[in-house]
Amino acid sequence: MTELHWTGYVSVATPIIVVLLGWLLHQKSERRWKATEQRWKEEERLHPDRIEVYNEALEPYIVLLMSESEWAAAQDSRPEYGGMSRDEAALASVFSLAHRRNSFKLMLIGGDEVVRAYNDLTLFHSRPRDAPMTEAEWEEGLRLFGRLVLAIRRSVGNEGTKLDAWDMLYWGWSNVEEIRAKHRP
Repeated sequence: MTELHWTGYVSVATPIIVVLLGWLLHQKSERRWKATEQRWKEEERLHPDRIEVYNEALEPYIVLLMSESEWAAAQDSRPEYGGMSRDEAALASVFSLAHRRNSFKLMLIGGDEVVRAYNDLTLFHSRPRDAPMTEAEWEEGLRLFGRLVLAIRRSVGNEGTKLDAWDMLYWGWSNVEEIRAKHRP
């Protein structure tokens, strides 16, 4: 008789335990969903700000990649560059207070991969040099720039892109394929 009594308790307790476990799992799932939804909303809210910050951070590097004719046309539309060479304009831009403020914004709202790539590129260009960059150094700088542009691409919604850092340079550099071939494993 005692055995029947014990099984009766188990048969009553089992559905109650199953219901409690189901409720707990549902609550946990609900909290995760709300956190994910909140993260998506925050990403959506930051998206326009990120694009603006990214564009401003890229400007000095874009100036360096311009052809002479493009640079001449850009000087007409940007009076602050009047009479400067591309290199002078890029350096003036990098060392400006506005660029420093924008870099700080990038550290605050940029995606992790973007911040790392930007830091690597900035550290590369801030190394003291006694002589002009060698071809290998120039190519390394291009690779780092491509990595930054790729990180930005992923940060603004193209996480699954199949492009690589070199693919991101074709728009602004005519001999990317030649340089890329040197760096393929």
